[in-house]
Amino acid sequence: MLMKEADLKKNYFELFELPLQFEVEERELADRYKNLQRRLHPDTVATADDRQKRFAVQTAAYVNEAYRILSNPVDRAGYLLQQAGYKPDAADRQLTPEFLMRQIQLREELEAIPGTENPRECLLELRERIDREIDALYGSFPERMRRGDYTAAGDIVRKLQFFQRLQDEMDELQFELEEELD
Repeated sequence: MLMKEADLKKNYFELFELPLQFEVEERELADRYKNLQRRLHPDTVATADDRQKRFAVQTAAYVNEAYRILSNPVDRAGYLLQQAGYKPDAADRQLTPEFLMRQIQLREELEAIPGTENPRECLLELRERIDREIDALYGSFPERMRRGDYTAAGDIVRKLQFFQRLQDEMDELQFELEEELD
């Protein structure tokens, strides 16, 4: 069963028949995604006319993008702000000097890890501290949204984006450290 063009106007939560909220059951999301993929895959209209084939490809891309956004907590938080109509101005995009200094400190700490006596242990300890900070941000985001404090929620998303990039860099360093040991 293919979607209708009107379905492409649904927000991603509606598409997956989920409540418009930050908390998402990952298993349920994955199951709904697989179900939509099965039903809407372009191969299901292989004998259709060109218009139907194009729409099937467009629909599959829409479902894939929706899943990508909803399965990533940082992207999901940003999408929720967008759905709430929040459009930050330049002043809203500024993080505090304290947070910016903290970013610099964490990056310097990460850069110093390869030169330590036990880099794997240092990396693990840094990862645990950052995970705690991320968990605290995730914990405060839904409340900011419920209160309609979109500026504070936007700050949380920008902080999470920083931490997400830092986690990616930590993953790269971990890979490099493991390669050195092999």
